Amino acid sequence: VPKELVQTKLKAPSSCFMRNGELLMVEFADKKATGDKEIYVVDAKGTAGVVQVERFEKGGSKKYISKPSSIIDYNGNMGGVDLSDRSLHHASIDRKSYRCFVRDIMESTGAGRKPLTKSTPPQRRANSLPNSLTPQQCVNSLTNSIIPSKRMKIQHFSSRNNYDESRKRYIQKVCVLCHSKQIRKLTARFCRTCHDAPALCYPDCFDTYHSQM
Repeated sequence: VPKELVQTKLKAPSSCFMRNGELLMVEFADKKATGDKEIYVVDAKGTAGVVQVERFEKGGSKKYISKPSSIIDYNGNMGGVDLSDRSLHHASIDRKSYRCFVRDIMESTGAGRKPLTKSTPPQRRANSLPNSLTPQQCVNSLTNSIIPSKRMKIQHFSSRNNYDESRKRYIQKVCVLCHSKQIRKLTARFCRTCHDAPALCYPDCFDTYHSQM
């Protein structure tokens, strides 16, 4: 990658082009939900130009952004290796507490409580849960019996990203905690214990992020 192109700071979404003979070097700064992302493409057949494409934002709103035509051609002719790499990317799993799972179970089986109570013999019905309990009271009763009093603490470890020989520095990513506060701050540290390996400034954002889990 030419140094002049790397040193050019773009405001997402925007593009920059450099040509050397038949080779076209494209830099595209894209704005994602996880932060700004720099994309570099080497094109031997395309021309320096942009295309207006649609993009849907959170809430269903639609806007148009300018994307280099070289990236449009690449996405349209993406090969099997690229598709397999994208499929191997980890999926984000929502974290739920025990209380949420029990509440979902109670809500899904709430319609069957009355027939089950009617079929219970009178001598055993006294030991069962009364039908007058609300779903919230049932949840509180069950969660108090299955949730341990002390939660198991998981020790998290901070690691540094890989070293980029071309830039002579460690790879940096946007801190997820700073990004949630509308602050764009790059860091070379991440948590290797969490399943999604979030980028976190060490030690302030690292400690604050895990104290809120």
